[in-house]
Amino acid sequence: MPVLPHRKNKVSLSDFNYLKEIETRLFFARLSAKEIAILRELADDSLKIDLPEFAKRTKTAPKTLQTFLKKLEGVKFLKIEGDSLIIDKEQRKISESFLVKFDEDFEPGMEYLKGLLSKIPPIIQTQWYHLPRNADNIFQNLIDNTFLTPKIYAQYIDQLEYDHPLLKTIVKDLYASPDLSLSAIKVMQKHKLTEEQFHELVLLLEYNLVACLSYQPNEEGWDEMITPFAEWRTFQHFLKKTAPKPITGKVKKFREEDFAFVLDLSQLLEKVIKAPAASKSADPYTQEMLDRLLFLHLVKEEGGKLIAKESAHNWLKKSIGDRALSMSRHPTAVEKGLHRVLRSGWVYVDDFLNGFFGVLGSKEKLSLKNRGKKWGYFLPEYTDEEKAVIRKTLTERLFEAGFVALGEHQGKQCFCVTNFGRKFLEE
Repeated sequence: MPVLPHRKNKVSLSDFNYLKEIETRLFFARLSAKEIAILRELADDSLKIDLPEFAKRTKTAPKTLQTFLKKLEGVKFLKIEGDSLIIDKEQRKISESFLVKFDEDFEPGMEYLKGLLSKIPPIIQTQWYHLPRNADNIFQNLIDNTFLTPKIYAQYIDQLEYDHPLLKTIVKDLYASPDLSLSAIKVMQKHKLTEEQFHELVLLLEYNLVACLSYQPNEEGWDEMITPFAEWRTFQHFLKKTAPKPITGKVKKFREEDFAFVLDLSQLLEKVIKAPAASKSADPYTQEMLDRLLFLHLVKEEGGKLIAKESAHNWLKKSIGDRALSMSRHPTAVEKGLHRVLRSGWVYVDDFLNGFFGVLGSKEKLSLKNRGKKWGYFLPEYTDEEKAVIRKTLTERLFEAGFVALGEHQGKQCFCVTNFGRKFLEE
């Protein structure tokens, strides 16, 4: 396997007022559900609000409301002047960007990332991410260079180097977690971090395009959670959900040899060399071999008989591996799909098909797309005809090429990648 180059961004939190950002995050994380609801009302109202009317509308106990308003006054969100609340326009704008994180349908994905980047001057972003100074659309550049396809982003995560030694450990723990999420409390306890230190690390993860912070409601308020960006997390959940489970029971193999079809084809060709054979057979497997000999131009048909060509002798002299590789394996997307089950042992064909997302025919390559304001790695949908092609490629073409062995378990067709298939695909 080739050694991939490491990548290192130049993200420096000192390039912007990150301490103020951390202060704001700490403030919001400590709010109760009731306080978030009141803050939403204030953010949606005018810049000057009648206090008695507001108290009546929110049905909040006077003492509770007064305590919270004093808290908001302390962070300069508003000023209390007699019976009026004077909202600070800039602080309201900041609060609005944080309040969306507490929406039920909030997903910390590409739109969230776009908001994060808006806090950083463009010239600083170009330095952080090694982009041209005259880049027209920095966000789109990052999408194209970092997130565009699952393969590109997976390589980015694997190759990224961090300045802070804890970041690599946190990312490793994140991807080892069952739900791809880490509790802030557990991270702080494990690494003996203060809240400020924790949020500084999260900012580094966010601006290094690796993971982000979100809030999950609990009985008392909110749990802070680290997760990958939503689009990547959704795709990873799909991979986990559709990963074929290895069969543990005894499998009835179609043939014991890994190169069963090539061996059978070679034996049939040797017979044709000795004596012409009928070009049609009532046995489907034999007919498939006859058709394959014609396809490979090893025989020719004359008067309903197959006659060996000179190329037949040369083909038989090849190693069994080279003979296998001479078989057609198109479309190659199915072959690439075997990477998901290289070392899974025997799996059901139907399970493999349920998790297949390769490019077939006119299908577009799986990539990050924006539909409205909904981003995602939208999976391809296949027609019945296309599904039949995928199945046939797996169970016929790849079997013929010696890449997979076929069998049956509990009445269902199954397969496993052969040693030859693994060796070829891992090169």
